[in-house]
Order: sequence, then structure tokens, then C-alpha cells
Amino acid sequence: MKTFRLAAAFLALILWIPTLFGVSYGGMLWSALTGLAGSGAPEIAAVPEPAAPEPPPAPAEPPPKPTPPREAALLDTAALGPARTVTVVDTVPFEAFLAAGEAAPDPAYRDLYAEARAGALAEAECPRLIASLATACLPLGVTAEPTGDGRYRVTLRLAFAPADRVRELREDEAFERATEATLLDVPAARGVAQEALGAAHESIYRAARFACFIARARRVACTVAEVRVETAASAETPGTYDVTGEVRLAISRTAEGG
Repeated sequence: MKTFRLAAAFLALILWIPTLFGVSYGGMLWSALTGLAGSGAPEIAAVPEPAAPEPPPAPAEPPPKPTPPREAALLDTAALGPARTVTVVDTVPFEAFLAAGEAAPDPAYRDLYAEARAGALAEAECPRLIASLATACLPLGVTAEPTGDGRYRVTLRLAFAPADRVRELREDEAFERATEATLLDVPAARGVAQEALGAAHESIYRAARFACFIARARRVACTVAEVRVETAASAETPGTYDVTGEVRLAISRTAEGG
């Protein structure tokens, strides 16, 4: 009995102690329960959505194809060089090397004289080119060889810049190689007098230019690559000359040959 009384007094003491601080026993119990709930398992951080994959980089454009040196020179209408030339082969009397009223030198020195004066013939040819085919002309070389009958075979080589521009080539185009380029024979002029040879040369240059004009009308790139003019003594009319011309065009072709 005495034990029971002691247990009851101890329980009353436990229930009475919280009231000293103005807290009910039920409030303490609620605080304990809510605190337990608040301090439960730690929150799990939200897993971010995976980022969208980066799009693959755009394929790099292939570098432009380099233009071969010969084609680049032909496309450059201001260039003066061996890619675009005129060759003139004339057979002329020795007097062609003399100025008006100039006396002929001793026959022993005529070959040397002709070789030294041949450059003047090259300089005389440039104005004919500029009048008909070119905007500029540059002599590249000249020779004068005796034929044994008092005349000389003079070979002039000239570079020229064409009067007509050349359009840019498309990626699928290229100029034909020289061995395959269009070759034209200009009809010969026969029985030409010495003083009319210059005009005969000009007519060949104009024919070359016109041939490219016709090619461009077919929507191909065209430029005159080579012209060869040759003069020989006429077998039919003594004292006159026959003049022939050969023109090589550089024209564009596609990979399919169009």
C-alpha cells in the first residue's frame, strides 16, 4: 500500500513540473511530435532534367579549288606573259630594216644589221594588235634569219592583254589544255603587197576576236590564247605575199565535256 502511494506521488510530480513554466504536458508532447516530423529524413535534391544534346556542327565547306597557273593567267585580262601570245613570221627584204632614205650598209654586215633592227618590227606590230585585239602588248623576242636570196625570215613573239574580259569559270569548268583547244585556220590573203601586210595582220587579229565573240554567245568562257601569222612570198604574183593565220582559243569545258 505504501508503495502504491509513493508511485502515485511521483507521477503527480512529473505531471506538475511543466506547469511551473506555463507549458502543458500535451503541448510538450505535440512539440516533440512536430519537431520529430520536421527533423525527419533529409530532403532529396531535385534531379535536373538532362540538357538537350548540342546539335552536330555544320559540315565545313570544302576549300575552293585552286586555279591552275595557266588558267589563272588566261583569266587575268591584264596579264602580259607567255600564256597569251602572238607569233608573227614574216619574210621581208633587207630594205624593211632601213629607215626612209637610209643607205644600206656593206653586204658583209647586213645580217648583223637585220638582227639589230628586227626589234623595230616587233614594236611596229604592237599598234596593230592594240587596234584590233588587245589593250596592251609586250615584245617577248625577235629573230631575223637570212633566207639566202637577199630576204630575211623574221619571227616576232608578242604577249598581249585582250580587249575583252573573260568571265570567271564555274567550279565544274576548266579551260581546255593547249593541245585540245579550239584551233582555227583563217583563210589566207593572197597577193598582198608589202605595204598592205600590216592591214592583213590586223584582219587576222579581228577574226580571232570575233571567234571568241561567237563562243561567248554559246555561254562558254573564251579567250584568245595564241595567234600565229605567217607571210610567205607569193608563188603566183611575184613581188607580193600570201598571209595565213592560225588562232588557238582557250574555251571552257565542264567535267562532262559540255
